[in-house]
Amino acid sequence: MELSDNSRQILADVSVFKGEFLIDWILELTDFKVSDILKALNEGEENGLLIKTDLDKDRFENQEKRELYIKSLNKDRIRFLHQKITEIVLLEVISDTGRLKDLSIHFLNVRNGVAGCRWLLWAGEKIFR
Repeated sequence: MELSDNSRQILADVSVFKGEFLIDWILELTDFKVSDILKALNEGEENGLLIKTDLDKDRFENQEKRELYIKSLNKDRIRFLHQKITEIVLLEVISDTGRLKDLSIHFLNVRNGVAGCRWLLWAGEKIFR
């Protein structure tokens, strides 16, 4: 089954996540409607690109498949997505150290203000305790 243009764009955008990503994050990250996002996730799963890890969580099946999509993004778009992800993450309290490691990558790819630097320090303390 071939992916729709919207699905390809959504999968490209979420390819910046190194691990799992939530539907809620995709909603905040993109301008797509919920129906477009659900369709993209479904098409990704049917094509063996994504694995559903929970009701609201997915991840790429493997690194190679993820990299195919991230390579389709230009550097400005990647930078924008990392910045947007850091803003989303700042609004959430994360207790899972595995997820903290995955999300801290985004903070390391943008210029952080005081809030971002504080978040990185906080995450580092949580991860390495």
